Amino acid sequence: MPKETLKTSFTNTLWAELAVDASHPLPCKQNIQHTERTFSGGGVEGWASESSVLTAHSDVKFNATGDGQMFFVGSINGRQGAFAASTHTTIVDFVLSADWTIIPGTASGDLVGIRGTGSYSFKLGSDGDMKGIPVEAELVLELD
Repeated sequence: MPKETLKTSFTNTLWAELAVDASHPLPCKQNIQHTERTFSGGGVEGWASESSVLTAHSDVKFNATGDGQMFFVGSINGRQGAFAASTHTTIVDFVLSADWTIIPGTASGDLVGIRGTGSYSFKLGSDGDMKGIPVEAELVLELD
């Protein structure tokens, strides 16, 4: 099936961070970050949960890099199911950019066989929190 680009939006309903308490001093701050979000529009309806490890850059406050996984449950173009995606996030000068890649073999329901990527970018609030901020996202998908 040909690739299809969907433009959707999501709002984070939960944003929580827990500092890593290492047994040795870390050169940079590291957090375990968890978000939950609702997707709506552009043929994408659903809920997602994402957990990542974020490592702060030592040079500028709020600059960070993170990797994790997101689990989506809902529908894409009316097809119900779920899938997991690997995530990569960068935060530079209060601009958060993220890329997703669907993990092969994780889809269920009518989404079995889905492949693709997604991305978004937006400016964080001055406190670095993104809860409640509507975010535009783009997904490039292939459905069997």
